[in-house]
Amino acid sequence: MAPELSFESSTVWVSKKADVYSFGVTIYTLLYSPNHKFDFIDEGKFNPKFEHFNRLILMCIEKEVRARPTMNEVLGFLKEIKV
Repeated sequence: MAPELSFESSTVWVSKKADVYSFGVTIYTLLYSPNHKFDFIDEGKFNPKFEHFNRLILMCIEKEVRARPTMNEVLGFLKEIKV
């Protein structure tokens, strides 16, 4: 779940950027399972062979909603790296 959805607030709203966050978590899970923690961000434990995906994951799970890419931007990124 995107961080902005976990706060208790009467003004919580779901956006497409929450879906982008979920996509980033899904990609991370597929590449790094069974290590389902985000400790890798602080510890720099990315697998170098997934360098392009690592950048995408970090963009998608950005805590600041407005800093996350749109799904169209994600698609463009995936096409660029020939996925």
